Amino acid sequence: MSPLDPQSLIDDLAKTLRRSVVVADSEIRLMWASPHYGDEDGARVSAILQRRASPDGVRHILSHGLVEWKFPGVVEASPALSMNRRLVYPLRHDGRLLAVLFVIDADDSLTADEDELIRSVGARLQEPVRQLLAEPDDGDTRLHGTICRLVDPDPDTRSAAAVEARALGMSERSAVTAFAVIDSLGQEVKDGREQALLVGVLRCMSLRWAVVVDQRVLAIDGGDRATRLARARAGVAGTAGGGCRVVAGCGGRADLHDQVGSYEQADRALRGAAMIPQMGEALGEWELGAYRVLLQLPDSALRRKALPDEIRRLLDDPRADQLFDSLEAYLDCGGSGTEAARLLHVHRTSLYYRLQRIEQLTGSDLADGMCRLHLHLGVKQARLAMAAERRADTEVTHTPNRLRHT
Repeated sequence: MSPLDPQSLIDDLAKTLRRSVVVADSEIRLMWASPHYGDEDGARVSAILQRRASPDGVRHILSHGLVEWKFPGVVEASPALSMNRRLVYPLRHDGRLLAVLFVIDADDSLTADEDELIRSVGARLQEPVRQLLAEPDDGDTRLHGTICRLVDPDPDTRSAAAVEARALGMSERSAVTAFAVIDSLGQEVKDGREQALLVGVLRCMSLRWAVVVDQRVLAIDGGDRATRLARARAGVAGTAGGGCRVVAGCGGRADLHDQVGSYEQADRALRGAAMIPQMGEALGEWELGAYRVLLQLPDSALRRKALPDEIRRLLDDPRADQLFDSLEAYLDCGGSGTEAARLLHVHRTSLYYRLQRIEQLTGSDLADGMCRLHLHLGVKQARLAMAAERRADTEVTHTPNRLRHT
């Protein structure tokens, strides 16, 4: 297992011990937490909900002197704080306390072998925690500021940043690649769980100009489309943990003073990768097709009620799954019944019967190019609406269950 995957290390340790485990920073703010194992107390539940221990809990923990600890120790229970006894492993670098590994041990029943396992995991956590929390040097700070200013809305700020970027050696014609961490619903994660995964992205990418900005990795890349996309895929490869994964979007190349436009394109591609997983975890903006336009719509347009009437009528039909997929395949194949039937694994006669039913339901003429364009955009808008409503944790009724992108 890679030492750069702290969440998996924590989860595996907790599973082996059958005990709840947490890593917090030196101010007892939550970094990574395992699932509960039946030993959770009120202090742990509250800390996970609030992303840090309560002020009284912090005072109780720090009162044991762990800021100075060089070896594992124990934080005693506090019934008043609903806090059970905990074994504590300090994670240090150059004498400075970076973080703390907590293992609940309410009844002092950890064995010597279990204690040794905790020490081993603590030692493996030292380096990724150091990388995550290390103070940036002057060069890192300068690069971070330059990239932030390159994507600033103000043109004067961008022009000044372009001068800095040239001095750093960036290509005059460059593009932005953006990486973000998303959860199982495609929602962007910015609650602390993303930190280790973004560090993993930086380590995986063979690119000099990349920094973390507002819980995203932004990279300035002067390569061609194929090279940028390959680097983006390398950045997302293997970066998953804690129920989260990394997605990436690549913008088009532009002059250094106009990287804000490239970032907007990268953001659209990233959003597409998050909302339509079938398209892949790393996308170039040029790969979005019809989604390129639709992803510029406001969130209010990505709801069922905003869909074209023809598409809503189609989705209300009892055979919506079959008809929706058939229409999408037919339109994606440029109106070729032969190709669509092959893609759907049905006989052409069956497909043509479905298309007739679609024309009846929608009142559209599939032989008319403008009608096909209208329906095609509506189908893709419906895909995004389904994803948006899943993210909002709302039930979408009478919509296809099988989501296919072709």
